[in-house]
Amino acid sequence: FLAMSSLAFAFFLLEISLLCWCRDKYLQRPDFPEIKELFTMDRWRVRKSTFAWFGQLGKAMQTGSFYFWLDLISTFSMAIEMPWVLQAGSG
Repeated sequence: FLAMSSLAFAFFLLEISLLCWCRDKYLQRPDFPEIKELFTMDRWRVRKSTFAWFGQLGKAMQTGSFYFWLDLISTFSMAIEMPWVLQAGSG
């Protein structure tokens, strides 16, 4: 079981790495110039609503697609089930 779990964990890490490298918008950096622009007073005054402003801020701060976060959570949940990870964490 331990060997198969370790192999599956390695394949999950390989999959995330390849998808980050190959798939467009799987993992992306936040749009820092847009975030800076959203916090200017001119942009705040001409906003349509506060909810629209927060929506624009959320879109500018998006760092990964929904599937990126699902893959990351599933990989970490698999990692904490492996005994050698728990033993290394406990000291």
